[in-house]
Amino acid sequence: MFEKIYKRKFDVDRHENGPLGAERRAFLQKFSDEENPSQNRLVIVACYLLLVTEILRLAERGDEKIGLKEIQEQAGVWSTRKSKRLRPLRQCCPIDNVSNLEVVRSIGQPFV
Repeated sequence: MFEKIYKRKFDVDRHENGPLGAERRAFLQKFSDEENPSQNRLVIVACYLLLVTEILRLAERGDEKIGLKEIQEQAGVWSTRKSKRLRPLRQCCPIDNVSNLEVVRSIGQPFV
């Protein structure tokens, strides 16, 4: 899936080897099949999936429940960071059918 999204080997490798690569790949495949997004939208969703898994340390947490408060806190920290390379998701690319909570659930993390 990542090979379909990215042209540069560096980007493919970063996503393949990132946390929960198989789960993110499966989510992106399902998203692609169901939503038929543009290439740009698919790239943006892939970037945010990787970002969410890294920020919430999802690969390290096993079956640990993740609360809405923690998600909101991390979103607040991220949105006030100095680097604005990735803008808040809703500003960058409105995704009607994909929410952050849905993303967390889709990659197998319990959510409270």
